[in-house]
Amino acid sequence: MEAVSVLFYWGGNTLQDPEEGFSYDIPPKGFYDVPLHMSLVELESMLLPKVASTGEAGQLRFTCRFPFRNWQNVTKYRPFPINDEESFSTLLRNRSIFPSCPEIYVQMEYTYGEEQMMPSPILFGIQFVIYLGISGTIFKRTMSDNIPTELLAEILVRLPVESLIRFTSVCKTWNSLITSPSFIAKHLNHCKTNTENLLLTTYTFIENRERYLLCRGNEKFGDEFTELESPFSTSLGHKRIVGNCNGLLCMVDTSLSPCIILWNPLIRKSVTLPMPPSLPDSKPLPPFVLGFGAHPTTHEYMLVFIVYEKADIELGKFPSKVELYTQGTGSWRSIATVGHPHHIARFNCLQAFVNGAIHWIAFDRRVVNGLTSLIMLFNMGSQAFSVMMMPAALVSQSPSCLRIMPYGELVAVLCYGQLEEGSCCIWVMKEYGVAESWAKLYNINPPGVLYQMVGFRKNGEVLLSMSGNHRRLCCYDCETKTLTNTGYTSSSDAFAADAFVESLVLVKP
Repeated sequence: MEAVSVLFYWGGNTLQDPEEGFSYDIPPKGFYDVPLHMSLVELESMLLPKVASTGEAGQLRFTCRFPFRNWQNVTKYRPFPINDEESFSTLLRNRSIFPSCPEIYVQMEYTYGEEQMMPSPILFGIQFVIYLGISGTIFKRTMSDNIPTELLAEILVRLPVESLIRFTSVCKTWNSLITSPSFIAKHLNHCKTNTENLLLTTYTFIENRERYLLCRGNEKFGDEFTELESPFSTSLGHKRIVGNCNGLLCMVDTSLSPCIILWNPLIRKSVTLPMPPSLPDSKPLPPFVLGFGAHPTTHEYMLVFIVYEKADIELGKFPSKVELYTQGTGSWRSIATVGHPHHIARFNCLQAFVNGAIHWIAFDRRVVNGLTSLIMLFNMGSQAFSVMMMPAALVSQSPSCLRIMPYGELVAVLCYGQLEEGSCCIWVMKEYGVAESWAKLYNINPPGVLYQMVGFRKNGEVLLSMSGNHRRLCCYDCETKTLTNTGYTSSSDAFAADAFVESLVLVKP
């Protein structure tokens, strides 16, 4: 049975907060899984005997708050009165407007005989009722009791990061729970299976800056988004996203003071890491490739830094050096390059972190009178390099025509070998590590001039950057072969999109 998790507030007051807009002065009192087919009358019948004091008579009134604007990482809310069945159904079913866990404030119109009083907050009795939709169980406790930590964790783990950040201020117990490593890991695992977020990067020429947009939902692209404030302050052309993993973005700055930044945009925290100490002090930096991911069992984030010195390449020695950074040690160390006799395409150093390993497009420089493209892997668990074979049809393609991307939990390779004809193709390895399982998924040949493929949506559509006076971001339905303009434009080839998981992962050097 489909249901929506809802937070209920009662016993306090509504506020008009200068920053939040419509708000409440109390923590949530109840948590319900509300079935999509439930009526407003049924909701009132369920709540009234649980929250009203003995002998009180009246009618419940409900008001939801919803985010209507996000500016510089501050979300503002407006009230949404739930006056009838239509408004209640809209709240439960329209995920593009209302958050995944709506918040509802309950008020009561008291009735004494024939006289009906003005609406006022419910006078909360001695019972604190929490309804949790797990096996139909109802938990009832008195206000003097402490809610079991296990139950509280089951309630809070379903909430979005923005709500949890607010709830760390409720009390020391909640703060300690929400910031604990075990809860952060539990919340991350929940988000991985229950979120449909897409991180979109675009460059605006007028403002001369990059914008980072977190698009939520999968029904109407971009109807609900949060603009993320970048921790970078450098000028255009010195920064780029390396990859994201478990809610962390890895970004590299190659300006006069090069560094690496790890950033959790939803908790608004970042940490700056130094470049490997073995790099020469002279500028410019030697050609390098940076990879980002997490250890498959400890979940600590890791970075691998691969350097290609020109002199070593001419002698057939590549890479020149490889260094690894792990969260646990907080430092760089050199590692062996055994199993890495190939050259990663630095001009196309986009990565795909799948199955505990970083994947790059690479090629074999030892091939005489030809070119062999392949996939280079670095496994975060074994900390070793290995090779994955391309589909046979793509082996002879130039690395400049290839791009690797995650496709859910699988690896996908895009080929722009026929881009001059306005088309590209997508290959997916349907069984990880089995070369024979490569299959061509789609041929992309949209109307108009295709510039590049940007990413995948969870509903199966493909995001494309289309050429024109400005780059236009469009959704392409591979089944119906229809192209839909999202309304986003870019002044350069700065479009990028990737699946993004919300998390409370705390960034620590």
